[in-house]
Amino acid sequence: GGPLRTVISSPLSLPGGIGIAGNALYVADSFTLSAVDLSTAAVRDIDRSLLTNGYPTTLAAGGERIASASLETGIVQLRDRRSERVLALWTGLARPGAVALIDASHVAVAEIGTGRLLMLDAANPESRRVLAEGLAQPMGLVSRRGEWFVSESAEGRISAFGPNGKSRPVAAGLQRPEGLAWMPDGKLAVAETGTGRVLLIDPESGEREVIASGLP
Repeated sequence: GGPLRTVISSPLSLPGGIGIAGNALYVADSFTLSAVDLSTAAVRDIDRSLLTNGYPTTLAAGGERIASASLETGIVQLRDRRSERVLALWTGLARPGAVALIDASHVAVAEIGTGRLLMLDAANPESRRVLAEGLAQPMGLVSRRGEWFVSESAEGRISAFGPNGKSRPVAAGLQRPEGLAWMPDGKLAVAETGTGRVLLIDPESGEREVIASGLP
């Protein structure tokens, strides 16, 4: 055969959930758990083996921890951010669509398969504490002031759940909302995948504005 020539390449394969901690952007890249240096844009593998990385599709990072989850395998992992070693591993989750860090040893997971928001405990891997139920395809998860904010993609809404599991509406009429993130001004950034837009939503009034559009 003739010589091979690379036409285009990318250090990422199928990026899903992302999280920032320190000077790194952590990426659940499906086949790989990766980190991007925010100063140089250099990408490196944290764990490229599907035998050990759990096939990560969503991720949260902060403080000294990284949590990742797989929609496909139902595996959730908690890693030390400095050593990048796995500290805890949970299996048998029902299609986790979103994950968030609670503290150094507890992880929140939103299950698409059951519509539940669960708390996982690194010290007791068999524990599954239910924080909320009745979620319609949860794909984004963040917390603030004792409330959990969840994007329910199937219903096109953002809901907030208090400590008692009761919900209040934040925004409705969205087109497949997924990823969520807090902005410095306290507004909620929402990836609206049905329109290829990023919205800013006031968590109290529900007022919204478009800050990016035309996303693939």
